[in-house]
Amino acid sequence: MTQRAILLLGSNIGERTEFIKLAVKMIKQNIGAVELLSHMYETEPWGFECPQWFVNQAISVKTNLSSEQLLNTVHIIEHELGRQRMEGNRSYAPRSIDIDILFYGQEVIETPFLTIPHPEIENRKFALLPLMDIAPNYVHPLSHKTVLDMYKDCPDNSIVNILNTESKATAYEV
Repeated sequence: MTQRAILLLGSNIGERTEFIKLAVKMIKQNIGAVELLSHMYETEPWGFECPQWFVNQAISVKTNLSSEQLLNTVHIIEHELGRQRMEGNRSYAPRSIDIDILFYGQEVIETPFLTIPHPEIENRKFALLPLMDIAPNYVHPLSHKTVLDMYKDCPDNSIVNILNTESKATAYEV
């Protein structure tokens, strides 16, 4: 069964935009058809101090993978792009690539390894602003708020700047 997943990509090590572009290419090859890409945003680190800011981008992808297969494939892509996860360490750290599953259709999933919708989405401006590009009217399956409403209510005051102001103000298709 085909499902629409919304992912958030982030990088704050090395050639950040290149890591994002490589991740999108690998997602196309291993997960499914990328429908929409947000602008890329440069964002202040959230949850930890770090001099190198993140580049973030939200994408919508159609996939035939189950949520568990999607998570496993995301972890493989992260590993292939140099992400090193610290087992048992839940603190935030710099990374070459981070791929979060924000939504998987309208499903609500809670396992020891996966929580969908992403539990912190409503508190993270760096996730909500890219989402505004590709899915402003998407309704969160638990809070029943649209992305636009979540953004308006977001308590996060961190800095999020669009990287390329010359591109269109709306999402573009791949």
